[in-house]
Amino acid sequence: MASGDFRYAAKVLARYAEVANADDNALVVMNLLEARVKNADLQPFVEKYGEAKTRDLLVVASALWSLATNAQQREFVRKGLHQGQRRQAGGQGAGGAAVTAIRGRRRC
Repeated sequence: MASGDFRYAAKVLARYAEVANADDNALVVMNLLEARVKNADLQPFVEKYGEAKTRDLLVVASALWSLATNAQQREFVRKGLHQGQRRQAGGQGAGGAAVTAIRGRRRC
């Protein structure tokens, strides 16, 4: 985000939406994000989803955490997320859920 250009953050949201729209991945990504923030054991995720899928979803969760942190620190990211949420209004895909989830976080 050092560039000051929201298009890089938009790529994170687009990747999340792509991953989250498959299976129950949206909920799993958010649960992984919460587990990492709490420094919880990830073994239950590995046992349920396998090592490869857990790793892939953890990468997406980490990117969302980074985006949420940037939104707290940079106005252009907050504005971009707000615009993304408006575009996703009405349940058009998982991207809107991600925007809502990360915009609502107080601490990351």
